[in-house]
Amino acid sequence: SSSSSGDVGDTTTPPARSTVGFVQDCAGFPPRQSGTLCGARGAFLGGHYLWVAATQVDAVTAVDLYRPDMPTVAGSVSDPVVLKSVVAVWVHGSNDYVVAVSRGLRPTGIGHVALVDIRAERWVKDRSGRWLARPRVLPGALRDCETSDAYRSEGFLCGSRGLAVHNMTACVYGSQPRERACRRARRAA
Repeated sequence: SSSSSGDVGDTTTPPARSTVGFVQDCAGFPPRQSGTLCGARGAFLGGHYLWVAATQVDAVTAVDLYRPDMPTVAGSVSDPVVLKSVVAVWVHGSNDYVVAVSRGLRPTGIGHVALVDIRAERWVKDRSGRWLARPRVLPGALRDCETSDAYRSEGFLCGSRGLAVHNMTACVYGSQPRERACRRARRAA
């Protein structure tokens, strides 16, 4: 007997993609947009929360995926300097912090790596019993990009485009091919 593509037990044909649910929280046109997901660019799944870098509104936003058919925005934090044009996020294994990398704009806020506090005490329950995040950007964001003249910026975090973390090493990828800055985290004493 012959089998056609897509039959039960068929392991050679990839499954058809489908949308289970979606969430939208953005209104207006740049530069006057409002919402917490405008310009969603990078994301990281931590538990059943998807942490999203919302570039156009300088925000890190938590989307609750507990019910995949009905995802909801569970909280957000915005910072016009250290999260300016945020492009990538990563959640620490403890689920206490989000690392956010931003590109920034000249002359202020260029190239930051910021920590966002998402510890348990930053969460509250609403009237329906749903958990909501109240994240907070911690002071002391790392900055390594300076404008040397009207047309040129220098530093490892200029034009950041992405973030990769492996074990105790984090790398921020820049605007040029093969340009990256990596730092090994120090262990707490």
